[in-house]
Amino acid sequence: MSVQQQRMAAVGQVSPIRARDTDLTTQGAKPMDDAQLTHTEAPHGLLLDRYRALPGGQRQREAAAALGVSEGALVAAFATAPSDKAGVPRVRPLRSDWDALMGALPSLGEVMALTRNAHAVIEKEGVYGGYERFGLMANVIGQVIDLRLFLRAWHAAFAVEQVTGRGINPSIQVFNRAGEAVHKIFVGVGKDTAPFEALVAQLAASASEMPTFETPASDAPREGSAHGTPAPASTHETAEPETSALLKRASLLDAWSTLKDTHDFFPMIHRLKLDRYAAVRLAEGIYTRQVARDAYASVLEGAAAQGLSIMVFVSSGGVVEIHTGPVEKVKRLGTWFNVMDKGFNLHLDEQGIHASWVVTKPTVDGDVTSLEVYDAAGELVVQFFGERKPGRPESEPWRALLATLGAAH
Repeated sequence: MSVQQQRMAAVGQVSPIRARDTDLTTQGAKPMDDAQLTHTEAPHGLLLDRYRALPGGQRQREAAAALGVSEGALVAAFATAPSDKAGVPRVRPLRSDWDALMGALPSLGEVMALTRNAHAVIEKEGVYGGYERFGLMANVIGQVIDLRLFLRAWHAAFAVEQVTGRGINPSIQVFNRAGEAVHKIFVGVGKDTAPFEALVAQLAASASEMPTFETPASDAPREGSAHGTPAPASTHETAEPETSALLKRASLLDAWSTLKDTHDFFPMIHRLKLDRYAAVRLAEGIYTRQVARDAYASVLEGAAAQGLSIMVFVSSGGVVEIHTGPVEKVKRLGTWFNVMDKGFNLHLDEQGIHASWVVTKPTVDGDVTSLEVYDAAGELVVQFFGERKPGRPESEPWRALLATLGAAH
């Protein structure tokens, strides 16, 4: 089995979900009303004027929220600004040629890969490599940067040069049709920009290729639906007849007991027309147990104290970014719980976290156990596993750590 096959087998326990832009609530800026701006056709000149009037120091995502538009729509507006427009990042649209883009990224050398959802941000520093595509799915499996790409969710890419207090930080930023960032690649301040400029020249879009963004329709794929396909409607918030619930639980538990690989979990719940959180709740007491809401803190602190090598998964709905290895510097700052290691950062917005569950899945190598963290809408925020290799049972210290987690209050 190749190294890539081994890594894929080890990390197959993830299904994508629906977020260093650590975002705080923006104050002092009134959202523009619908008569002024929409996600699809924002008048760029007006939007840029409003952007320049915002208080300084806001991150791009914060500014978009303050203006009542998507982040992608704001970045697209930057691309229309004159080159001498003060206070506006330089932005150039790129062609939506994902194979060419991913093939060119190794030329940038060591960069920072960022993936986020509404309540989690993961950042890894390394070199892109090992790109392989399978239809609308792809892998990036390098020495450090480890990604699963769901290209159906990819819509537009831009080269962005943001002015920071330390200088200009060039980046490549990819968005979905709703203008939500699915992945960002930061070159870093003070680095040689020649490879970045060569990439932009290779992939530059024409004026007629300027992307637009749409407000998601009610029947659009929910963030977090695997492979960009519509997920079954959530069932965890609605009551149903007791007999129906019992039959659904019995069917789920029967199917769950026959799992041979963690890759089989999403096809199973899709076949049963269940979303992930509904399945986790239905299997409580057999394959799942609810633990303290902030169990993620206990897991990260315990892993750091014991020197355990773990796996961390964060998804934007278009990219799953994975960390494999130890964690060291674990720290709570305000409402964020963080890992702040050299080459790896994780930021969890504790205000957005609703519940944590220990989940067990049978495999041919024995049970695989994870901690899954959800928001109030039942969307997966982050997953934690013990590092494991195909053909070997799960780490006993990892199982012991999860066994110490107390029940939810």
